[in-house]
Amino acid sequence: MSKMLPSVSTTAIQVSCSGCKKILQKGQTAYQRKGSTQLFCSTLCITEYISSANSPALPRRTCSNCSKDILNLKDVISVQLEDNTSSKNFCSQSCLSSYEEKRKAFVTICTNSVLTKCSMCQKTTV
Repeated sequence: MSKMLPSVSTTAIQVSCSGCKKILQKGQTAYQRKGSTQLFCSTLCITEYISSANSPALPRRTCSNCSKDILNLKDVISVQLEDNTSSKNFCSQSCLSSYEEKRKAFVTICTNSVLTKCSMCQKTTV
């Protein structure tokens, strides 16, 4: 006696990697986390997916000199201000140097009654 098996639809189902969204090919090995229904194309995709889901969004930092977003937090140069309650962030050593140069006091000290010019307004001082 032969039994009839239920018919299966012949329409193709496309399955994509939950990490990188690439379409998984027929016969390709798919990886799955224990207890999860998500499929991945590689163990690397699983690892990256898990780490991106578990890491909180990092605060954005802006350069105090050029006002650009500092994308890589390893590049942040943080400088404590004189009041020790706050700090400024810079994207590079050149931005820090430029900021410090802008903040220098423009004062020329007159010694031994020598006439000198003010470095700010160029007036002669006594």
